[in-house]
Amino acid sequence: MYLFGNYTSQWFANFYLQDLDHYIKEDLKIPYYIRYMDDMVLFHRNKKELHKARVKIEEFLKNEDLKLKENWQLFKTDSRPIDFLGYKFYRGYTTIRKSNCLRIRRRVKKIIKKPVLLPKDAAAILSYTGWLKHSNSYKFNKKYIEPYISLDKCKEVVRNARRKQCKTRKKI
Repeated sequence: MYLFGNYTSQWFANFYLQDLDHYIKEDLKIPYYIRYMDDMVLFHRNKKELHKARVKIEEFLKNEDLKLKENWQLFKTDSRPIDFLGYKFYRGYTTIRKSNCLRIRRRVKKIIKKPVLLPKDAAAILSYTGWLKHSNSYKFNKKYIEPYISLDKCKEVVRNARRKQCKTRKKI
């Protein structure tokens, strides 16, 4: 059986930070705000307003017995990309972090050395290609994944593994 993450952690993050979301959008009137789990990105034209908002957010979090991460940053988005959720967001395109590209390449090398494609490996490759689809990584996919691993084969392996799981569950 394959378990991928715990859904309660996502639920708790949304539950605890829902009031913060409303506070940032409605009370602080930050026009552009994105949050996924505990990662947040706030956009504003005025740098001073963002500094004021950060102080107020820290106060709000202190009342909730939470605190802001020490690695927060404030910078112009024209000068560098936004590094968020494993991607790098530029003004006109999106790429994947170099560390994630390296991890994908290493995983592909390990997989092609194995005599049989395992369901866990096939699921990982399918997940990676889904991730790559949402970025400008066409050449990366063509160079490092497609020549070595067939996506159709991965889908077949995952499909067969799921069928076996379903059959064993029905017997129990």
